[in-house]
Amino acid sequence: MSALLMAYEKDCAAARLAAPDLSVCVDEAYRQLGRSPDRVFAQVNQKIIDLLEADAKQAEHAYHNRHHVRDVVCAVVLLLLQGEPAVTPHVVDCMITAALGHDLHHDGLGTMSQRDVERRSATAVLAIAKDAGLPQADMGFIEGLILATYPPIQRRLREKLAQGQGSDPEDMMALVFGEADVLASLTPTFGKILSISLSAEWRKAGLIFPSMPDDDAGRALFLGLYRHLTPSARRLGVEAMVLDQMQILQRNVS
Repeated sequence: MSALLMAYEKDCAAARLAAPDLSVCVDEAYRQLGRSPDRVFAQVNQKIIDLLEADAKQAEHAYHNRHHVRDVVCAVVLLLLQGEPAVTPHVVDCMITAALGHDLHHDGLGTMSQRDVERRSATAVLAIAKDAGLPQADMGFIEGLILATYPPIQRRLREKLAQGQGSDPEDMMALVFGEADVLASLTPTFGKILSISLSAEWRKAGLIFPSMPDDDAGRALFLGLYRHLTPSARRLGVEAMVLDQMQILQRNVS
């Protein structure tokens, strides 16, 4: 496991000791990426944070909560720093805003047959962005990133990647964003804790599957989706981290 991933896993776990400050998290994200947010994006981000705080007062879900949002923002930073040297300000702003809002108004139900959860969040973020005057192209990019977190879309994009068809820039950013969404869950120690939290959230919603995230079979299915990764994730060491866990799970089964 790479030093960066070890530090990320440790940070995600330690952050659970207190309520997350998403404003500070976003400021730190921009600092690490060496730039400041565009004024309009900063306005959009603050509105999303305000709504996330309001949502948390109503219900803080076991997995899809503000800590998860922080995990994803931090993961976006890690992955962008592994990419090509010139990450454009446009990409940085859109990725961070999408990370903040990708689970906005999540109800804890985790519908999987349709993109209902992702569509709800995307619609809410786009309404904020439109009111702030964000350009249509940026709104379209953010919407695409959020909708691409729907697991069947990630599966399809990773199949294309495995076949050498993952060079489309929009597809590649959707893949990177999908990796950021689950990076904390892919870690070997804290990831198992998050699997327990996700299973608890699903069971509370009445979602019971033959293989749940907190059992070996369910975790193997989850990890198997991320055998095919972007160059940024591979440089970060995610591929080796995933393969190591899959080998352990296979030995447990045998």
